Amino acid sequence: MKKGERRGIVLSIVVLYLLCVVPVRSVLFYLNEGETKCFLEEVPEHTLMLVNFNAEDVRNTGSPLGITVSVQEPNSGAVNYQTFGLVNKYAFTSEHNGEYKICIGSNSSSWFGTGARLEVHLDIESGAAATDYSAVAKADHLSSMELEIKKMVDLAEEVMNEQNYQRGREVEFEDVVFTTNSRVHWWSVIQTILFIVSAVWQIRYLRSYFQKKKLI
Repeated sequence: MKKGERRGIVLSIVVLYLLCVVPVRSVLFYLNEGETKCFLEEVPEHTLMLVNFNAEDVRNTGSPLGITVSVQEPNSGAVNYQTFGLVNKYAFTSEHNGEYKICIGSNSSSWFGTGARLEVHLDIESGAAATDYSAVAKADHLSSMELEIKKMVDLAEEVMNEQNYQRGREVEFEDVVFTTNSRVHWWSVIQTILFIVSAVWQIRYLRSYFQKKKLI
């Protein structure tokens, strides 16, 4: 392969990589001692998720605080719970499609509390954005070009997984719409039948009443 062709391939890969949208959520919030805040993430199955957090006690209480991270799965409802220091990261791979509940909390070893308040910088990354490609390159002995190709392959797989997930959501939505329409249709039929039965009963009742009164 000529040098110019190689440069063209690398440039194309870089351009495609820059055009891809990598999902990253960055949030800044405050946590009082013992408080927990949760975030919901729509995640396709087999997706790497990385939760980065950096917390600081803005009141400088000196309390031995820690950060708790819990992840609730969408189907089983199982909760994975771990405790970390104020600066750390937590990674997991989604086993199912659906909405994952990620909760960040603060704990304390003090019985009565110290009034500490944490400023938390939180980044939630998924897929290719959560992958440490420098470590991958070292482990697999990849060149810079091979690494860029691997990034593009991973991004393509991520897009395909997302498309399959959204397609599954569309099918579920169509099923719900069909079921709802079917119920509305049968409810209309039942209402019509009840209206006819009620009208027939009223006519028979009035006819019987008028006959007894000898009005007809």
